[in-house]
Amino acid sequence: MNLIHFGGAKTLFNGRNELYSFRMETPGVAQQKKSSAILKAARAHFATHGFEATKLSEVAKDAGVAVGTIYLRYAGKSELLGGVLDDVEHAFCEAMDTPAIWEAPFPKRFGHIVEAMLATAALEDDLAALMALAAYAPDQHGKAMLRQIESHIADGIAQGTLRDDVDPAIAARMAHGMRDGAMRGRLANPDYPSDAVVASVTDAYSRWLLAG
Repeated sequence: MNLIHFGGAKTLFNGRNELYSFRMETPGVAQQKKSSAILKAARAHFATHGFEATKLSEVAKDAGVAVGTIYLRYAGKSELLGGVLDDVEHAFCEAMDTPAIWEAPFPKRFGHIVEAMLATAALEDDLAALMALAAYAPDQHGKAMLRQIESHIADGIAQGTLRDDVDPAIAARMAHGMRDGAMRGRLANPDYPSDAVVASVTDAYSRWLLAG
């Protein structure tokens, strides 16, 4: 069987000159698959075994890669955990970035954001275990979430509905802490009504940030 290359594809001719063609996986796609496999395996290990007991050799084995492949992407176990947590927070950032939320006026937007957070958290069975490990992650972890919250606060200030005497970046950190506390409380007490959580956090945000 003869092999002929055409760009990213391979074309095969068998002895009867019948043509077979298949697409080669590009290097970028292959690397992305490895990265996804590493994060998926690492997430399972961190959530199940905690930070200290998680071994990169076992993560690599479950991901189907060499340990060195992990070190090409992460300096160590702490950075890998940060990558896992950032991947988790990506889902929360997407939940906050919908037209329905951006178009909602304050203080209703506060409530919509908290509702989106709780709905997303309900889909993550391992969230409580992963949140408990946040102290082991590098300081730069969570920056995407902070930027998203800061954008909402800055938007409210520009509209004149939120106080203009607060620094959006500082306010975002405080709001993130309040959100984190609410999430931990809800995860620890799943029977507590989500409506009560939304109302409580919305009220706290409103008292603190609303103008006038």
